[in-house]
Amino acid sequence: MKAKLLFLLPVSLFLLTAFSYVNAQVEIPVKDIAKPIGPEQQCTLNHDVTWLGEKYSACTKGASVGVATYGPCCIANSVLNVVMWLFYGLVIIALIFMFIGAYQILTAGGNPDKVTLGRKYIMWAVIGLVLALLAFIIPRIVLTLIF
Repeated sequence: MKAKLLFLLPVSLFLLTAFSYVNAQVEIPVKDIAKPIGPEQQCTLNHDVTWLGEKYSACTKGASVGVATYGPCCIANSVLNVVMWLFYGLVIIALIFMFIGAYQILTAGGNPDKVTLGRKYIMWAVIGLVLALLAFIIPRIVLTLIF
């Protein structure tokens, strides 16, 4: 039961953040996609992605940039938004499991099995925090190498 819960929590968090968070405001012409109607499609950036290079120096936080011209900025911004939400969720889950482990240790009453269980909770929570930190850092490195 616990293994299923430990598996379902991160998966459900990922699905909730991936499918419910909309980060870019894009206007799509409805009548004729081949002929642009009005101004170029825009996306508003929530992150500073100027590290993509000199070509993308206009991609600062809060800027509204054209998708056709600054498409990589919009993609990098979207990836960073998803990664941020995942990072926050994983940190919260790890803290909850640390508190559960501490509670197990404090209420063990001399029972070595409960102390061992509490230590395992804390150990796996620390491992989860390290993985969350890697999940936070790796996309930034990959996006820097791609663009």
